[in-house]
Amino acid sequence: MISKPLRVLVVQDDFRVGQRLAREICACGEIVVGPFSTVDEAMRQVDSVHAAILDLSVHDEDALCVADRLMHSDVPFVFVTARGAGDIPARFDGHRAYPKPRHAAPLLDDLHRQHRTRAARHDDDPKLVVVEMLERSRMIMPDPASAERLVEAALLRAVAQSVESGIPPRFRFWLMGLLDDEIGQKSRHLQ
Repeated sequence: MISKPLRVLVVQDDFRVGQRLAREICACGEIVVGPFSTVDEAMRQVDSVHAAILDLSVHDEDALCVADRLMHSDVPFVFVTARGAGDIPARFDGHRAYPKPRHAAPLLDDLHRQHRTRAARHDDDPKLVVVEMLERSRMIMPDPASAERLVEAALLRAVAQSVESGIPPRFRFWLMGLLDDEIGQKSRHLQ
């Protein structure tokens, strides 16, 4: 399976280090957003990225507010720092701190691992699965109300089946299969 390139935010106060990281990230097939040397510039880009490499300290500011926003948005990130990892607050325990300067490859490996972990976790998130079901049915049905009825029918079947035999381990696959069954039944009635 070929994955899409990650849009990687680079926040780095040292111009040369930032440019080198950007070149290495591009050479690995990813898309660089930045590098930015201020927290303000970085904050404006947070919503447009898949991952981030953050210098812990940029021009007498710390990048922790950027990290907080990324964490709140469930975007993977790592720190690079000339200071020790002990300067990073405990709330960021799941995010590694790499010594600076650092080549991009191990940072990208870490970001891809975090991204895969999040993707697997979201695969069975009921809210995200229902949103996906709605999007899929809206592409097929002629109006939003009929699309919602289609999803409702699939969810009612899911509730009935789960009462009888529990929820299967591949939750998303199961719900999307029930939606496909409903779509098949509706298309037979329309013919």
